[in-house]
Amino acid sequence: MWIFDQETLAFLEVNESAIRLYGYSRSEFLRMTILDIRPADDIPKLLSTTMRPDKRHESESEHWRHTKKDGSVIEVEVTSWEVAFNEHSAELVSIRQRD
Repeated sequence: MWIFDQETLAFLEVNESAIRLYGYSRSEFLRMTILDIRPADDIPKLLSTTMRPDKRHESESEHWRHTKKDGSVIEVEVTSWEVAFNEHSAELVSIRQRD
């Protein structure tokens, strides 16, 4: 799981499971945005989906591709919820790697 800022897309918090799965340290994650873990081809779709004002609510489970620190691409199932976090409009995101 992680929390990201809805405006800047920056990671605000990340749990240990995400750190283990993706291979980034907590400090590395917190210097990145959610764009940094996406294959370049997926970024336009992500921006058109994430930046829509009507998207700011609990999401249905969605399938995405993410890139780990070692460059490998994994298939994940993503569910998110709008939250307030340290005075940021944010999203809490649950990730489950797909088999």
